[in-house]
Amino acid sequence: MEKFSVKKPFTVLVAVIMVIMLGLVSVQNMQTNLLPNVNTPYLMVVTVYPGASPERVENEVSDVMESALGTISGVKNVTATSAENYSLLLMEFEDDTDMNSAVVKVSNKVDQTTASLPSTCMTPSIIEYTLNMNAFMTVAVSREGSDSYELADFVNDTMVPYIERQGGVSNISANGLVTRMVQVQLDQEKIDAINEKLLEVIDVQLADAKAQLDDAEAQIEAGRKEYETQLANYDKLVSDTINSQYSGELQDSFMLVKKQAQALLESVNQLIAVVNEPEIQQALIDVRDGLQRVVDKFNETGMQDIDSLIEIVAELRDITDKVTTALQELQQRLNAQGDTAGTTAGELADDLQVQQSLNNIYSTLESTIKAMDDVPGLMDQFTQIVGSYSQQQLQAYIKFTEAREMLNDYEKQLEDAKQQYEDAKQMAMENSDVAKMLDIDTLAQLIYAQNFSMPAGYVKDSSNKSWLLKVGEEYDSIEDISGALLLHVDGFGDVRLSDVADVQIIDNAEDSFTRLNGERSVVLKIFKSNSSSAGEVSGNCKAAFKELEQKFDMGEDYTKQFQKQMHENSKEAIERYCQDIHSNIKKAFDSQNQEKLPEIIKSLQEARRIVFLSHHFLCDIGHYFQSKMMMMGKYVEQFVDYDMQLESVRTLEKEDLAIICSIGGSYPARYDGIWNAMKCSRCRQLVITQNEGSPYWNNADYILKCGEFNRNDVGKYAALVIMDLLVMNYYTNVYIK
Repeated sequence: MEKFSVKKPFTVLVAVIMVIMLGLVSVQNMQTNLLPNVNTPYLMVVTVYPGASPERVENEVSDVMESALGTISGVKNVTATSAENYSLLLMEFEDDTDMNSAVVKVSNKVDQTTASLPSTCMTPSIIEYTLNMNAFMTVAVSREGSDSYELADFVNDTMVPYIERQGGVSNISANGLVTRMVQVQLDQEKIDAINEKLLEVIDVQLADAKAQLDDAEAQIEAGRKEYETQLANYDKLVSDTINSQYSGELQDSFMLVKKQAQALLESVNQLIAVVNEPEIQQALIDVRDGLQRVVDKFNETGMQDIDSLIEIVAELRDITDKVTTALQELQQRLNAQGDTAGTTAGELADDLQVQQSLNNIYSTLESTIKAMDDVPGLMDQFTQIVGSYSQQQLQAYIKFTEAREMLNDYEKQLEDAKQQYEDAKQMAMENSDVAKMLDIDTLAQLIYAQNFSMPAGYVKDSSNKSWLLKVGEEYDSIEDISGALLLHVDGFGDVRLSDVADVQIIDNAEDSFTRLNGERSVVLKIFKSNSSSAGEVSGNCKAAFKELEQKFDMGEDYTKQFQKQMHENSKEAIERYCQDIHSNIKKAFDSQNQEKLPEIIKSLQEARRIVFLSHHFLCDIGHYFQSKMMMMGKYVEQFVDYDMQLESVRTLEKEDLAIICSIGGSYPARYDGIWNAMKCSRCRQLVITQNEGSPYWNNADYILKCGEFNRNDVGKYAALVIMDLLVMNYYTNVYIK
């Protein structure tokens, strides 16, 4: 080696110089990282089981998942934690494990095991644990002279978006933000008071109908009584007229048949007493009962009319036929006994007694039949007498029949009307309960639906000047919210929010307390991306803090600062404001966004469901996008309420599209439940943001950047431009084709 150095000194010199230069370059590019990227062989599997106790979670979820995931190669330990509503499995792998491959294995095993879990369980989520999941910097922010609300607005609208745009910052979470909100709480006493008024209105509205029904029922009842009275009077008139002409002969025939029937009854009773044959005796008893009924009818009827007499005689003739049959059978048995040898004297005496009773009843029966035979002749005479009355009576009965049918129809119509009245009353009573019509979800939708304002075109006045016409009106005060129209009831009027609920402004000041040197403050936890060093990100954040201190007087919030600038130099303030807007809009039109539009439009067209997710003022942009797409036949779901957003996202599927509009990129951190649910759904994602470098967007299908500056919320204009680009491209490439 020494010989080589001596023989070729120039080569050695060049090599030394190169080594020195490479060393200098390496030193300059070397990063100092307090939290270097370290391979962390851990995965977390989270399974949500709504409404389940820790015991159920343990038995039905944790044990099942632990048994399945513990068989994966490379797994060192599996720690299962079961709590109310969820299960958490921490999987530790060997240090040299390829975590990308491990994620695939775990995902496949989870898919296979999902079928064994309860049906109410949500799809398990797989989370790769890294050190970057912990905040690397914690900052406390306070502003002298600002109240809690002003501090929260400044941090939320100005500071957080600005810091998130710094290189290497992935996310910022804020603790201690005091936000105001409108609380709407249903008041049962107010609801009961309205219900009472509604019942009074119902009673008044139905009073006329009830009075008409009562009047109709009274008229029908009076008509029924009049009909029955006239019918009875007419029947009596005809009967009296005929009977006056025929009463004598009718009375004689009546009394003769009655007398013979009574005599026949006595003869049958005598015969029953001396007959020993059970079968014949039972037959005679049946005859006796029939004769007794006939005699009773004679006694009850008296001398009524020929129709009654004929009816009784017909029944009596049937009975006499039965008597004749029984007597014949009895006679045959007597004859048979007389021919039998060995009959005792006692038996002969009994037979003689029976024979005497038979002779007696034969005589009585003959007289009864003769009396009945005289009745048909009497009937012929009666027919001749009433002949002159038949036609008149027939016509009268036809009219009475028509009147009866009309009364029956009226009664049926009255019953139908009563039933309709009761049904209408029952329905009105059920619909009069305001609590059933206005639950919390319905209230939220009604309040939300009235909080909008959008342009509706231009109109020209007589001087040919154009004026922008707007429809709708956004809430400006709690009084506007209290006066929100909920429903209109005929006969009662409008029911507004203040009529059924207490509306007041509240805040979350009691939920968390953060102080810096005795002053109310907000604590920011700053997270870095995996590819950035802690030292570099920390330097960027500190520089950003200094810029904010220079740009804003920390004793005043930005709104006041902007107003101050307007007062001091309005021209400069406006120019700067316009420049920021122009820069953001220009960024929205850049080539990168333009290249992504065709594929995004195709996704909008093919999506089964589209959900727009945002917060704060960006909801207004969502309303605009929703109305424009609806005009082209494409419905876009949007909800302001967190719970409603979460419920909507939970039902998304692979063929659906979620649009996240978050200028500063903080939406996933603020609404982590919605974000996790969206990831579990595996739906397509379109993100509209200024912070396209956020690691939250790693799995997003499309990202559209909406500017660089969010100063004074100028970022919303670029977001609106993005919405317009989507609408115009959809109209051109889909709707009109």
